[in-house]
Amino acid sequence: MDFHVLIPKPVLKYFNVLPDKDRQKILLKLQILEKNPKPIGSLKLQGQEEQYRIRSGDYRIRYLINQNKGEIAILDIAHRKNIYKKK
Repeated sequence: MDFHVLIPKPVLKYFNVLPDKDRQKILLKLQILEKNPKPIGSLKLQGQEEQYRIRSGDYRIRYLINQNKGEIAILDIAHRKNIYKKK
């Protein structure tokens, strides 16, 4: 089953200003998530319902899986030192 990846505008805006090299790596990870929402290297976040993270170099992608709808909602893409800070 293929999943549909949803990226909100604020996350997409941040993604578009990243360096090309990092953007390409993250794009590859997003394509992998379309085929498998829990690929090797993904980690379920403690205390969060169905939230996972996957690494892409120095960046982390936090996402939420909705199995019923076949969707993956990207919650955040950020540098590893900033991804878990409260906003």
